[in-house]
Amino acid sequence: MLLCALMNVWAAVAPCAAPDQPPFEKHSWYVVQFQENGFLLDVSADSKYVAGGGKGDARVYTIADGKEVVRIALPDDNKVVYGVFAADGKQLITMTKTDGKFRYWNLATGKETKAVEIARVKDAEWVMGFAPGGALLALKLEGGVVLVSSATGKVVLDLEGAGPGGNGFFRQMGCAFSADGKRFAAHAGKGRLAVWEIATGKQLALGAERHSPSGDFVFVRFSPCGRFLATGAGGPINAPIRVWDAATCELLAEPLKIEAFTTALAWTPDGNAVVTLDYAGVYATDVGTGKRLHKFAPSGSGNLWGQPMFHTADGKHVVFHSEVTRTDPAGKRVTSWGIYMTPLPPAKKFPAKSELTAAELDALWPDLATGSAFRRAQVLPVLAAHANVAVPYLVKQAPVATAAEVKYLRELIDELTSDSAEKAKTARTRLTIRAHRYEALFRDAAPAAAPAARKVLDALLETAKKEPIPADLRSDLQAVDLLARLNTPDAVKHLKALAAGAPESRVTAEAKVAVAKLKP
Repeated sequence: MLLCALMNVWAAVAPCAAPDQPPFEKHSWYVVQFQENGFLLDVSADSKYVAGGGKGDARVYTIADGKEVVRIALPDDNKVVYGVFAADGKQLITMTKTDGKFRYWNLATGKETKAVEIARVKDAEWVMGFAPGGALLALKLEGGVVLVSSATGKVVLDLEGAGPGGNGFFRQMGCAFSADGKRFAAHAGKGRLAVWEIATGKQLALGAERHSPSGDFVFVRFSPCGRFLATGAGGPINAPIRVWDAATCELLAEPLKIEAFTTALAWTPDGNAVVTLDYAGVYATDVGTGKRLHKFAPSGSGNLWGQPMFHTADGKHVVFHSEVTRTDPAGKRVTSWGIYMTPLPPAKKFPAKSELTAAELDALWPDLATGSAFRRAQVLPVLAAHANVAVPYLVKQAPVATAAEVKYLRELIDELTSDSAEKAKTARTRLTIRAHRYEALFRDAAPAAAPAARKVLDALLETAKKEPIPADLRSDLQAVDLLARLNTPDAVKHLKALAAGAPESRVTAEAKVAVAKLKP
């Protein structure tokens, strides 16, 4: 599957449900609770296990049946525990700020196998998170972020000025490691998102300065494929979840505004939707369209909040820890903290790079034609890999504006003053649907038109300023943009044909701009 897609995630998963849960129903979300009063630490890479931590211990459960397989007694009773499954799949690595050591635990026996002193841990304002497999730990210091090796306990990278400021309560996920552990992303000050290469410390991308509170980067999450980043705020702010290009830190989408403040953020495994947790529930929102795909809230729950969230490798579930406030049978409000799992929404399927047909393009085009920068970034590699199919398809989407069409529109303008009321009405209707596409023509024709016709043209131009671009024109303009990005000989040939079309057309104007920007 293209980019991040792993498999079709909508499958019957009733065997995982706890006995007191309702049976699985299509298009519904159910919840499985692993641990009462536990904090989620990690989900194993093979998705067989989930680890939770609480006051004085860490516990590991099998995801398939929710059974506890090992309980580890920690050296202190600090209730805030951080942990990650080691890359070998046989150990759990834990740490607490008060202990100040990486501790390795054998999953089979629950016994400690190694302890490593953590550099700079006493200076840390808060713990930001482990890299996948536990090779590195990110610590937020007053002046920036340091990455510490769990093998040696030494600082391997010091990023001055990185990371969100303010209170650390909602900032434990304010950074992101790529799945391969080679890149690190975080806030870089002045409203900018940045990505660094861990091995060299080189800054690979830096976003533009923005007037934005650092809280916008309380949550930073790489998409599963590593090509995109999702960021969000934590705290009482109705802030959007933003999505960025990880290679350039270009802002691609602001898919949702949240009704209650976000306390956890994740991606669906197919990389098409972000999952957020807030007081109202768990939401999955499609990034390309901004449409809410699913909402989940445990039955009878009130407040729902917690962090972090992980998805299982098979793409079927999201695992999160949360505080849930429920009403018991006696009518009393009861609050408890626990680790939960709920199914993810269906994956959006994209064609693989090895195949692309006209039928698949037909299925993709409604999303592409919206002009979504995120969807374009997703699909462009596939289009480029199959330019022989994609270019002819795009050519059909953006026909050349002709002089005959302009002549017809001028005739319609003349008919606005026809003695026949019906004819004048028909002319106005037909001109209305072309106002965005031929705005330049209407503007040029208005001064010389008869008073009645000029009044109509002025009204159409004024309305066009306020209304969104119609779908057919948006589709044409998106085709022009994609042809320019593909930049193959056939794509350039059609772009030049479009640029030579009727100059009154907006498509012609956009094609001229695109041709002018093409590299020789």
